[in-house]
Amino acid sequence: MSKNLRNYLTALFGFDAVVQRVEPDQWGAESPCEKWDARAVLNHNIFVTNMISELARGQAAAVPATGEGREVPAMHGEGFVMASHLFRKGLGAGPDDDPIAVWNQRRDAVVDALDRPGAIHARARSLWGHETTDEFLGFGIFDPLIHSWDLAKAVGQPVHLDPAVVNACLALLEEPGDGRDMRHPMVLANAVPTDSTDPVDRLIALSGRTPAAH
Repeated sequence: MSKNLRNYLTALFGFDAVVQRVEPDQWGAESPCEKWDARAVLNHNIFVTNMISELARGQAAAVPATGEGREVPAMHGEGFVMASHLFRKGLGAGPDDDPIAVWNQRRDAVVDALDRPGAIHARARSLWGHETTDEFLGFGIFDPLIHSWDLAKAVGQPVHLDPAVVNACLALLEEPGDGRDMRHPMVLANAVPTDSTDPVDRLIALSGRTPAAH
């Protein structure tokens, strides 16, 4: 198992631990993500796990633009757009669905996809231009990690983030190693100033959220 895969799975199951404790009447709770309630945070993570499942099978998330139809630009790489399979309906938890049941299915699906022989070495372009699944996992750990904090805050749970993954994510945000811009409206807001030396507070501030007691 690669370091990137280990960190990603640790973050994924950290998010899962929060999801499993959300009460049925809490999915409409406001989250620290502007305009997102708890269900929207969950559905975003379902979207990302679906994307990773496809990457692990060699299915690109970003494809060359054709100039036809409503194509959405990829986050990184001029001339590339988001693949149409990313917009398939029914990938998230709707108002009549059991959010935890939907999440459990998608969590198991991404774990199964990543467990396939050679999955992390599969070559398929991500939205940010990564060419292998493993490269994207090293970049994408921020997503389940930071959204664990968001979801926990939304529903009033204590926050528990793995220290090793927090440090890996801090390194990613403080010194982006591959030059890819994470300050994108669909990814991270501008950093919030903080004097705290606590790693979690620093991470949350760097992600554009206001640190609070955790």
